[in-house]
Amino acid sequence: MINYQEIINLFELAVGENQFYKGFGHGSIDNLDSVVNRGYPLLFVRPLSSPGLSGQDGRVRTLAFELYSLDVPKLSDQDRRVSLSNTEQGIYDIYGYILDGPVQYDFGIEVLGIVPTIEAFGDKASGWVATINIESTASGISYCNIPGNEWPTTPTPAPTNPPTPTPTASPTPSPTPTASPTPSPTPSGPTPTPSPTPDPSIVYYALRRCSDSQEGFISGQQTTAISLSNNDRVQDSGFVNYVVIGQVTTGTSVGAVTDTGLQGCPAGPTPTPSPTPSPTPSPTPSPTPSPTPSPTPTPSPTPTPSPTPAPNSYYYWAVANELSTNTLSYTSPTNTPFSFAISSSQEMFFAAKSGSVTLSNTNPLIGNKGRFVDSQVLYNTSYTNKETGSSYTVTVPSQIGDWGGDVVFFNSINSSQLSYVSVAQSDSIINSSSICVGNVTSITTGSSSNKGTVTDNSSTCPTAFYYVGEADGAGGTVTYLDENYSAVTQSLSAEQRIFVGAISGTMQITGAGSQVFFSEIGFPSSFGTQGTVGTEYIVSQSGLVVPNSDDVVFYSKPDETTLTYEFMPSDGTCKAYHILTGDTGSFYVDNTASGISSFLSGSRTLTSWPNGDYDPYYSNC
Repeated sequence: MINYQEIINLFELAVGENQFYKGFGHGSIDNLDSVVNRGYPLLFVRPLSSPGLSGQDGRVRTLAFELYSLDVPKLSDQDRRVSLSNTEQGIYDIYGYILDGPVQYDFGIEVLGIVPTIEAFGDKASGWVATINIESTASGISYCNIPGNEWPTTPTPAPTNPPTPTPTASPTPSPTPTASPTPSPTPSGPTPTPSPTPDPSIVYYALRRCSDSQEGFISGQQTTAISLSNNDRVQDSGFVNYVVIGQVTTGTSVGAVTDTGLQGCPAGPTPTPSPTPSPTPSPTPSPTPSPTPSPTPTPSPTPTPSPTPAPNSYYYWAVANELSTNTLSYTSPTNTPFSFAISSSQEMFFAAKSGSVTLSNTNPLIGNKGRFVDSQVLYNTSYTNKETGSSYTVTVPSQIGDWGGDVVFFNSINSSQLSYVSVAQSDSIINSSSICVGNVTSITTGSSSNKGTVTDNSSTCPTAFYYVGEADGAGGTVTYLDENYSAVTQSLSAEQRIFVGAISGTMQITGAGSQVFFSEIGFPSSFGTQGTVGTEYIVSQSGLVVPNSDDVVFYSKPDETTLTYEFMPSDGTCKAYHILTGDTGSFYVDNTASGISSFLSGSRTLTSWPNGDYDPYYSNC
């Protein structure tokens, strides 16, 4: 069972690894004022009234918390929008770090709701409050694990025999021990003997401190409360590193420890002492060796601090093999080593020390080989936050053979940080992706060997995009920010759909079966027409019956300038949808969706179109 301190430590670790937040705190709400001195943006964790233990025999333990994601915007309306956008994203980033980050515990996390707090505090801080539940097994809750408790083996002789002996008159005589019931409670010397009795049930992990290799330390948790193996690296509440060297019953407790998921102590500057003994053995030319070792330690520390400054940390992008698993390893800008598995074309965007990134198993016989790209952009590079930007298109030509593709790094609108877009390479069609760049000087392909074409569309791009939202069978409530950053709330009936423009990432619909479909087409947009001629796309939908697996195609008809959409239900039948558009720039389908594939069929005239009205039609696969 993960205890409260370990939960708070994990949130603090997630905030420390997040470049957005500058402060962290926890406790009751009245502690919030004392925490704000640590800086904004701030994440504050507040424990709530919780269910505690539930389930059969109380084997499920649930704790509830509120996450306050706060910032202090300037007076302009624009800054309030940016602040609300960033603080909301911050909550999702912390959730993602805990859900599948490098430090994992055996518990579940659930976000129950998120509420805006606009100028709710005395310092005009605003942001969002998310309510979460952390649910774990109640392992370790047992009478045997209560410190000092044990199951007594012989309770009856103890009360019967103490009145018979006279302990003051017989501390030394040998005749007394002949009566077996008498000596067991009387002498003070045998008191240590019972202490091994609880050893099998009260056992701790023996620890060695990494900083000085000192032993004799033990974990605050018993072995029944946390599962560790020899050489596993753990940290105490002060983030001091230890490694597990066995199991013991006594020692100096370091308090509750956290499993880092790593093994062995961090690599340290161990070669430094080696030059010191080398001049010592030379007894005769004492002046000569003295200058010799002194230059040796001087260059020796030079490479050690070099990874520490920010100029040696860069943003990286990595993609996993599409057919197998890679091991991604790197050292973070805070000198924390990470190593974990990625698979099935999974993409990662992260910051790391220059030269520390490795990706194993990058050369299979077929398929995406897996690779990583150095953006060559310094970690913590900051850009001017802009609400509108310049439209660019990233294009990758078709190629038969191994997967290539490309990645382009850029600063997106409504952000001061670096972002990226990846475009896969296809055997038969030209893939492209539109990006809205806030600062055009940020565009780079870094060390990518597959240089895609980045084209300036010579147009500005909005922050709003076309969205389709659908409620589940019980109906629901949709919320989003429209193109003017105004909050919209609307009730939807069962399976009702809406087609609107919304700020990217803000649309949410209540209900487990509700769905949100996004496009990369800016709202509002106008498209060209071709009259009686159109371009045909064929989109295949596998029809696998999986919850929330319906799909949507966005396009404009040949005789219309507005965008529309076609809903493709996943009903168990594979269908090939024929879409006729008057402007290929309006066609968008999320090719990363499950069971979706599309290709350009060619030009079609209205007279050859079965429906005669430009409406899509489909046939079974």
